[in-house]
Amino acid sequence: MLLTNILSAAALAGSALAFSDSTPWVLLSTSDLSGQVPQQMQTSPVVLKSTKEFLINCPSDAYLIATQPGLSAADFRSSKAWAMPFLHQTATKDKRIKGRYVVSEVIGKLPEFDMVEFVRSACKKAGKHVTIAELALQPLSSGDRAQRLAANDKTLAAKLNEMTNEKSFTILMMSPPGEPTYEPEFNAALRVAQKRAAEKSVAEKPTTSAAATSTATAVPVKLPLFEKYQFFTPALFMGFLAAAFMMMIVTVGIKGLMSLEVSYGAFEKEMGPAAQKKQQ
Repeated sequence: MLLTNILSAAALAGSALAFSDSTPWVLLSTSDLSGQVPQQMQTSPVVLKSTKEFLINCPSDAYLIATQPGLSAADFRSSKAWAMPFLHQTATKDKRIKGRYVVSEVIGKLPEFDMVEFVRSACKKAGKHVTIAELALQPLSSGDRAQRLAANDKTLAAKLNEMTNEKSFTILMMSPPGEPTYEPEFNAALRVAQKRAAEKSVAEKPTTSAAATSTATAVPVKLPLFEKYQFFTPALFMGFLAAAFMMMIVTVGIKGLMSLEVSYGAFEKEMGPAAQKKQQ
C-alpha cells in the first residue's frame, strides 16, 4: 500500500543523516489519523501539537505509552533491518492499524509533558472509561545496544498482547526529554575531522612562546600564498603612499622645468660681433 511505503521510507530513510539531538516518534492507532502524514523531519513543538490534537478526542479504548531512553532514528534504518521487529511488524503489516504518524527525526528536545495524564484527562472529559498502560523500557547503551533493543521489543510485544482484547488501541513510542541520545557511528569520523581542524586552527595562530613557535615551524601548513603570508602591511601601505606623493612632486617639478623657454636673442647678444669687440 502507498501509506505503508511512505511509512517505511520515512522510518527507514537510510540515506538521510540524523541530527545528533533528534529522536524518532512513533504513533500507531486503530483509529484513523486524518491529516497526519509520516514525515522524515519535524520540530518537537509541531510533533507534540499534532499528537495532542489526535489524542484529545480520546479515539481508542486502550493506550500504550512507551518511553525508550536514548532512542535514535539510526535504530530504524534499513541497514539494521529494524532492530525492533515486532514494532516494525505492527507498524507496517498489522491490518488493525489504520492510523500511522511516524516522524523519523524530531528536532529539538521535547518539553516536559505528562502524556499519560493528558490522555486520562481527555478521556475523562469525553466520558469514556479507557485503559492506559505506561511502559518504561530499559535505557540503551552503545555496548549491547542491539541486544537491548531486541529485549525491549519483546517487552513491548508482551505488553501489547495484553491489550488485544480491547476493540481499539493506540501505541505511542517516544524518547523522553533530557535523556542522552545515541549518536550513530558515522558521527565518529565527523568528530575526528572536527578535532583535526581545531588542532590545525590552533597551530596557525601566532604565539610568543618558543615552544609554540617551534611547533608551528615543524608542522608546515598548506595554505594559499596570500593566506599564508601577509604582503600588504600598514607600513607598506604608508610607504606606497609617501612614494606616490613624492612622485607627484617630482613630476610637477620636471614639468615646470620643461616649460621654461629662453629666447634666441639672449644668446645672440652674447655671441654677436659687438660682444666680441668688447671682449677684445
